[in-house]
Amino acid sequence: MPQPSITHLERRKIEAGVLIPMVQAYQRAIGKERANEIAREVIIELARKDGARWAQQFGDDLSAMEKVSGIWAAGGSLSIDPMGKAEDRLDFNVTRCQYAEFYKQLGLPELGYLFHCNRDFAMVEGFSPGLDLKRTQTIMEGASHCDFRFVRKTERRQQSPCSGPPTSYACRSVGASHLGGGSPRHSADGGGSEG
Repeated sequence: MPQPSITHLERRKIEAGVLIPMVQAYQRAIGKERANEIAREVIIELARKDGARWAQQFGDDLSAMEKVSGIWAAGGSLSIDPMGKAEDRLDFNVTRCQYAEFYKQLGLPELGYLFHCNRDFAMVEGFSPGLDLKRTQTIMEGASHCDFRFVRKTERRQQSPCSGPPTSYACRSVGASHLGGGSPRHSADGGGSEG
């Protein structure tokens, strides 16, 4: 019997049905900071594995990354505005995000960032050591759009000041050593009004 096909958004909503109450229970039991740190570690590792799985399925170049973004956007989950494409880069803005809309309706955009947006950098790590993601803002955090900039790494390229673990919402980047992380301004604790 064929398996029913669900969109990436539907998958994330199903996961949220388990993750939200579980993380909230852990937040009450051990504190928000520690609970979120544990959730972040697990989600980042899962994202790396997703990236590796997608690379096996599609390849690990920018053309393949474009296919992965199509999975994210399936069923109208994202509205993507292409900004540029070349041999060494793929740039697009997400101008509508139903993932963010879902978490905002629940009043939990910070958990939405932890469970969804936080994955992107680690996913790229697992997908290809030859690619880098730069993203400075997300709809989940309250911006008008998410700015995805995928760049093919070169041997001579120096690491930008924004490479490495994100330490603020103003500068998010992934390199080979990125471990994910939160923001000094906001913790992904399920409260707040960002998004």
